Amino acid sequence: AERTFRLDVVAVDGRNEGPAPGRPAIVACRHAGPGDSMLLVDGLVNDHRRRPRIVLKDLLQLDPCFDVMLNRVPTVFVPSSGPERDQVEAAIARLASDLGPEDALVIFPEGTNATASRKRRIIHRFRRAGRHDLATKADALAHTLPPRTSGLFAAIDAAPHADVVFMVHTGLEHLNSLGDVWRGLPMDSRVLLGWWRVDAADVPGDHADRERWLYDEWQRLDDWVAQRQG
Repeated sequence: AERTFRLDVVAVDGRNEGPAPGRPAIVACRHAGPGDSMLLVDGLVNDHRRRPRIVLKDLLQLDPCFDVMLNRVPTVFVPSSGPERDQVEAAIARLASDLGPEDALVIFPEGTNATASRKRRIIHRFRRAGRHDLATKADALAHTLPPRTSGLFAAIDAAPHADVVFMVHTGLEHLNSLGDVWRGLPMDSRVLLGWWRVDAADVPGDHADRERWLYDEWQRLDDWVAQRQG
């Protein structure tokens, strides 16, 4: 991916801990443009020698290049609407259930790129549902959307033996569509990348505790972006 798109990828996080050797991993990644899926898969395969499994929007299949690449690895495609959405959590659980020591499941908990209007709608939904605590946490995020818990938690429940790795990057935010990716070639962009790992034993089992834990980690991820963009 770095050669194809002419990207200068620089790992800058002081706690640059990717997947631990010999341990399965669930990788929760910031969503910032369609190019991040290819960048992450490339890093897992070539740098960490992992067999990736990935959860992505079904719209990415409309591009022939993405379609060929993504259908070569185990993938759950998330429909943007329709009754199939109700089956996504079960599909993610199946994808995660037999993660081995050389596997990594990749998921983007935000589900889409962050915009001000999307953030406002999410905060409104939280307040309407009486989740003022989540509305406050979402409002504190400057560069990301609040993470959706259902898909990530389905993976964690199905693979409690897997570590959770948070992956964050900045430098591809200007790519809002597949068209932007191909029109921007060669990109000659500098991408800053960071990872950190939470051991499986340190991931809370209780749903409420896990929700608080995830939002704390996501605030850390958002702060990382703010520091690098500032």
